Amino acid sequence: MNYSADLSTELLSTFVNVVENGGINRAAERLHKTQSAVSMQMQRLEERVGHKLFQQSGRRKQLTPAGETMLVYARRMLDLQSEALNALQGSAMEGELRIGVSHSLAESNLTQELAVFARQYPQILLSVDSGESSELETAFDRGEFDYVIYLSRVSVGAGEMLRTYQVCWHAHPEFQWTQGQLLPILSFSSRCVFRVLCVEALRQSDIPWREVYRTSSLSALISAVEGGLGITARTSHAARGKTRILGENEGLPTLPDVSVMFQYRKSSVPASLFADWLKNRPPMVA
Repeated sequence: MNYSADLSTELLSTFVNVVENGGINRAAERLHKTQSAVSMQMQRLEERVGHKLFQQSGRRKQLTPAGETMLVYARRMLDLQSEALNALQGSAMEGELRIGVSHSLAESNLTQELAVFARQYPQILLSVDSGESSELETAFDRGEFDYVIYLSRVSVGAGEMLRTYQVCWHAHPEFQWTQGQLLPILSFSSRCVFRVLCVEALRQSDIPWREVYRTSSLSALISAVEGGLGITARTSHAARGKTRILGENEGLPTLPDVSVMFQYRKSSVPASLFADWLKNRPPMVA
């Protein structure tokens, strides 16, 4: 077998088209080529990989096991080529990229990642605004943003999931609470996903609580926790060495995971470029 065979993207693209269009005839029509030209390309591809990719089944051709494997890699290689071309185009791209960020992520290291992106693509103007997660989804539907990133309790819906985080209870190292007493809660905002998770968990566990502090600043929230005003629900990444994570040993319910979701305009090359770029960056500290 020749492992140094040259698999041109033209052959791979024709192969994928033959499979997706159900045969050589339809693929030839779509590619504006003759049937004999498409057949010759498939023969050439089989010669280069050293395997039969198709087998006859009645009047139709079906993929062999080798063909099924080849299809997976052909699509990946074509996607990689498109990604490379988009990246090269993006490096010299001009224009504005409108980004909407959840309040809970606005003060995370996402800001640092935006700075890195801006240095790599200096001709793209980043216009960034923050808001409540539910508001960002609505604003995206209205066309106000090219890319939005937000938190969600579920990983379903119109958005794509970037990653999930475990949600934990955070408190001052010396925080003390006796079951049956009102649990002092610190929250980010009334509609914050973390607050909703927190309240639902406490109600289901019949734990009495009261909100003693609310802020629109993530750093102010963590400072309040470090000052011993009460506890809050955040991801495990939010701990900065001056807080401790509480759990069932302290009588508190386990909190569900939270998903970081995103949506972007497929028609926008800068938004597509940013979406692929951010997937490979370090996790955001929510």
